[in-house]
Amino acid sequence: MIRDELRERLKVAAEQSGCAAVLGMLLEQAKECAYLFNVEDEEAGMRVGGNRIGGRPDLPEGMEWPRELNERGKAWRYANFIAQLNLAEVPELLGMPLPRQGMLWLFARGATGDAYGVEIAAVYNAKPGELARRDKPDGDSDDGPAADYATAIRFERGVSLRHIDVTFRQIDDLRGDFGKLAHEGYIASA
Repeated sequence: MIRDELRERLKVAAEQSGCAAVLGMLLEQAKECAYLFNVEDEEAGMRVGGNRIGGRPDLPEGMEWPRELNERGKAWRYANFIAQLNLAEVPELLGMPLPRQGMLWLFARGATGDAYGVEIAAVYNAKPGELARRDKPDGDSDDGPAADYATAIRFERGVSLRHIDVTFRQIDDLRGDFGKLAHEGYIASA
């Protein structure tokens, strides 16, 4: 389910791209999502407590850095930081019950080069208090690939369509161009 303003945007996009014949199917599949965009004002975007991917996290005092677990389930080396999200800055999304305040940090546990061996550690704090930029704890020399590179991000409400099981022949018969919708930024594929 999506709100009326997004329903209208999807309708216009479908008509402009020649997909009006499948608008009903698109609307049935549509879900609200939050698009991520680079922040153009990098300095403002890298503020403490800001949204970013990579770099070093802003953590509250006393928060333990997540660790990886070895094959015996014992704490091993420190996980690699992925991203931090200030949930007050994520737009409210129908059907996605995210908290409206607090911080969410994501860390990768496992070999970062092996997508099948990576677990994500998500740490949420509703009232984190004062935050400070932190390096990975001492004793672990591997800061991961994103430690020196950060991208400040912002959010914008959008539409996501889950995989639609339509054969190539049906798509050709409908003469729709789903790729054009995605390319023009009207939808995201989930």
